[in-house]
Amino acid sequence: MLARPSLTVLCAALMACTAADKTPSTAFEVKSKITLAEGQREAFIGILKTGTRDMPGNISYNITKDSADENLIWISELWVDEAAHKASLALPSVREAIAQGRPMIRAMERAE
Repeated sequence: MLARPSLTVLCAALMACTAADKTPSTAFEVKSKITLAEGQREAFIGILKTGTRDMPGNISYNITKDSADENLIWISELWVDEAAHKASLALPSVREAIAQGRPMIRAMERAE
């Protein structure tokens, strides 16, 4: 997997661009907490990594394993705007990842 810049670096760059052109930032962030069926975390992460490789408008897509719960992951996404995020849900690779991963999910919620 290609290394992606940290969220801090990306936010700083986005703020600099916004300040330079005097337009409001349209960046859109999604944070999710996903609880998986027992023993499915690695398989689910593999599905996500494959399905989310090439998503136009995606600046950052980070998957973090919870250190206290082996069935929990956190996902943090940064998009150029909300429309790019919505459009990604129609991509064949993303639709396939959703179809494959959905049976492994026990609970999913937006995180703050």
